[in-house]
Amino acid sequence: GKREKRMRTKNVRFDYVTVYYFTRRQGFTSVPSQGGSTLGMANRHSCVRQYTLGEFALEQEKLHQEMLKEHLKEEKLSSLKLKLTKNGTVESEEANTLTLDDISDDDIDLDNTEVDDYFFLQPLPTKKRRALLRASGVKKIDGEEKHELRAIRVSREDCGCDCRIYCDPELCACSQAGIKCQVDRMSFPCGCTKEGCSNTAGRIEFNPIRVRTHFLHTIMKLELEKSQQQVVGMENGFAGELSAHTSHLIQSQSQPAQEYSLPDSFDIENEPETAVMHLQSAEELDWQVEDEEEEEEEE
Repeated sequence: GKREKRMRTKNVRFDYVTVYYFTRRQGFTSVPSQGGSTLGMANRHSCVRQYTLGEFALEQEKLHQEMLKEHLKEEKLSSLKLKLTKNGTVESEEANTLTLDDISDDDIDLDNTEVDDYFFLQPLPTKKRRALLRASGVKKIDGEEKHELRAIRVSREDCGCDCRIYCDPELCACSQAGIKCQVDRMSFPCGCTKEGCSNTAGRIEFNPIRVRTHFLHTIMKLELEKSQQQVVGMENGFAGELSAHTSHLIQSQSQPAQEYSLPDSFDIENEPETAVMHLQSAEELDWQVEDEEEEEEEE
């Protein structure tokens, strides 16, 4: 009896999703890898909408489909330009005049592309951020932000200890400050090696294998949940008419209240640390050029 009561008090119920919409504004709150023109939002929301869980899932899928369509068109445009210029080795007037408007829906294979497999967030280059701000009605983009962000990025490079390979606790700035040495990439920000670090506070090293393993485990878990939903759909007689995903949405609409049990052993304070990796797209290679274009445009 006591256990059942304890489990009931830990159940979390979700009935509806309330979405607040904000107008996009220049941000002044984030630090992109390159350039300025950061993306932010207005101080107050412009409208509010409420969805059932099923309606919200459909809305998200529709939004992701639109984003995927744009992404596929950009890929197709880039591919056509490379073909016309023979991988950038020759000039092509046609390639210079091509835009996204020249790519039709028939040119991309949206139907055979899984949104769940393809959709992911990527950092936006400066040029695209500026375009988004202008499309949202921002007439004047503050150019000072770019210089402030550049100063912040430079200051962030000046961190960690000055040790090289070996850390002497008596001389290591990190050890003297009572903090761990940290290595995100080779010799940055701290230049010590795993074997040579004698920092009494310890040492943290970014582990890409751990991040990749965590990513794969998450994907496998989601696939397992998807398979389980499909089995439930088949048992309820939906499988013959609907896909597993649609079946899940219909069940969500007919039963808007969802319950998720939190196990007794769950303790957020004791959960292991999870590493976060910043994924950079190939577009970032062009950001330096775009920064120069941005400066010319402001002048």
